[in-house]
Amino acid sequence: MIGLVEIAGALVVILYIVWLIAFFQFFRSRVMNYFAERMNVRVRESLDVLDAGTYNTVGDVPLVKSGAVQILDMLILLIGTVGVCALISIPAFLFGESGAPYRWESILLGTPASIINLQVEPLRDDEANVAATIANQGNVNASQCQVRTSDYSARNGYMNGSSALFDLARGETRVIEFTLDAVNPPRGEYAVNFALECQNRLKEKITARVQVVE
Repeated sequence: MIGLVEIAGALVVILYIVWLIAFFQFFRSRVMNYFAERMNVRVRESLDVLDAGTYNTVGDVPLVKSGAVQILDMLILLIGTVGVCALISIPAFLFGESGAPYRWESILLGTPASIINLQVEPLRDDEANVAATIANQGNVNASQCQVRTSDYSARNGYMNGSSALFDLARGETRVIEFTLDAVNPPRGEYAVNFALECQNRLKEKITARVQVVE
């Protein structure tokens, strides 16, 4: 299902492609020429097969300046491509993992649903009961909803669990119960992330503390 989040992601990719075109067509050559003037040398982009696309000095130039130009070209190339990509993708990934884009999408479309309360009993014999209070705050009915764990880790004994699919009428609030399972988790308290999805669209993410007693 393609929603506003996927469209926004596609626009970011398109903008990055546009930046790459502009970088290679305009910015890179201007930056190289600017630094070449400061170094009192002339540079040009190589068209040779072995080093096509790289900038080299023109004429009889000391080896130090020639090497400096090649190093500078590599740095500019890395900053303009990998650097910009990291500047966009890392914050975008962290922002997406927070679940905020999907919550905003739900608000814009008038389909928000949330986990009002989440209670997890102490885990005994590798099992614990979970009771989640879910509220449909949207303008339409919410269908094919599910509450589930949203990560999987060996540290907590691979705690996982999910509810059966359920529907919520407009304005309805309901308590959903399911079982949280684990495989020989060490005793202690663990932070476990839970997510609410409706029609495979993330609506809410919440963290609960789970106590392992036996």
